[in-house]
Amino acid sequence: MTILGIGTQNNSPIIGINQSVEFIDGTPTLKDGDIAVGDFNNDGLNDILLTGRNAVNTPQAAIYYQRSDKKFAKVPNISLDGLYNSTADWVDYDVDGDLDLIMTGLDANSIQRTFFYKSNTGVKKNTAPSMPTNLRVIDKGNGFVEFKWDPSTDDYSSFLGYNIRLGTTPGGSELSNMVYPNSWTVFLLLLLLNFLFLLLFFFC
Repeated sequence: MTILGIGTQNNSPIIGINQSVEFIDGTPTLKDGDIAVGDFNNDGLNDILLTGRNAVNTPQAAIYYQRSDKKFAKVPNISLDGLYNSTADWVDYDVDGDLDLIMTGLDANSIQRTFFYKSNTGVKKNTAPSMPTNLRVIDKGNGFVEFKWDPSTDDYSSFLGYNIRLGTTPGGSELSNMVYPNSWTVFLLLLLLNFLFLLLFFFC
């Protein structure tokens, strides 16, 4: 997990990062501001908004988009009003599938301001993921069965869940219908057998 923070060090503005995050124009240095993370351009990668004051106390605000090489570059064609003592957040207020921006804080004249920026990025079509393949069932013994398969691929995300159906009829889900990751050890059969045994023990 990457953690970003704005503050000062030796009376100089600084952005603290716990992992390697590379800005191609050098790491920005701000204080008295905020950081908001979101995929503002709908390319599947998180981008960063920074607000605050620079070394000469000028309020700043800028968006840095994440490139395919995982490096961050300042978005050149978007001009934002600089704020300090600020908060910022991405929110899709009009539910059109892209993130809009709201910022509040003090401007260069120390006047309280709130700015709202509506995004017209548009929605990128998300193609349905491929079908998982190579389903295997491994008998682990003692009522344990392991299901494995080759994962699907998706044009947006590598974090996919899978729905396993266990039934007594073709296409049925009489025994189980739950979401699992790429591979899961299922002990449902053992659980059912134990449950049936307890029923027989108490009622017979």
